[in-house]
Amino acid sequence: NTSVTSLNISYNAIGDDGAELVAELLRAGVPPLARLTMNDCGIGGRGAKAIADALIGTKSLQTLELMNNSIDSSGGEALLEMLGSNRSLRQLSTSFNDIPDELQAKIEKRLMMR
Repeated sequence: NTSVTSLNISYNAIGDDGAELVAELLRAGVPPLARLTMNDCGIGGRGAKAIADALIGTKSLQTLELMNNSIDSSGGEALLEMLGSNRSLRQLSTSFNDIPDELQAKIEKRLMMR
């Protein structure tokens, strides 16, 4: 269904395996989501990296919420790197994860520079 533009799967314990499946959907671009909300899903660094890698070539997603997961510095670094090449993403929420404060500040700064 290409009319779906927003997907909220928050509060489902999908973990890294589920995040990797979501990344496959993002890579395929069907449906072309504008907003993806995955708060409190048990996503760690591996899942965040999969999502970040999928978003490098994605042009439709504007908002990504990943709050209250278990994303660590490796996932945070992948998200920061993705922001260097993805131009469509305007909002990225990563509060309440295990991303170090300094790295979190870099992510927020890169978003503000858009």
